[in-house]
Amino acid sequence: MAVSGAKLGYGTLLKRGDGGGPEVFTTIAEVRSITLPTQEREDVDVTHMESPNATREFIAGLADTGEASCVLNFRPDHVTQGAVSGIIDDSETRALRNYQIVFDQFSGDPTCSFNAYVKSHGGEIVVDDAIQVNVVFKLSAAPTWTGTA
Repeated sequence: MAVSGAKLGYGTLLKRGDGGGPEVFTTIAEVRSITLPTQEREDVDVTHMESPNATREFIAGLADTGEASCVLNFRPDHVTQGAVSGIIDDSETRALRNYQIVFDQFSGDPTCSFNAYVKSHGGEIVVDDAIQVNVVFKLSAAPTWTGTA
């Protein structure tokens, strides 16, 4: 009987690049969840008067590199989240920055790297729960994966 190789999300890191050369990546503080980048490709209708069986034909069109997102415990006092040098600052300055999602729980630390800007950030403050912020990143190019099979 095969044993699953599934892992918990615990230990996954979201890192933010500093833009330097060589670039240094710092783990964003108190990440609660991460949504991986989604990529969607357009359907291009190429149906013509002689399409077989009077059926529409399609080819793959251009890809939209999509978005990634995360939920954070709000830490405006932390360098990776604050208004001086963190995500809030990135949103205000429209900074295009490199990010990494590192899967430390797998051998070889598979990594999803992407270049993005902060599209939105905000959240809800509830009296009996941790203050959280939702951050959406808009990718400017296709993500790259390293350390995977």
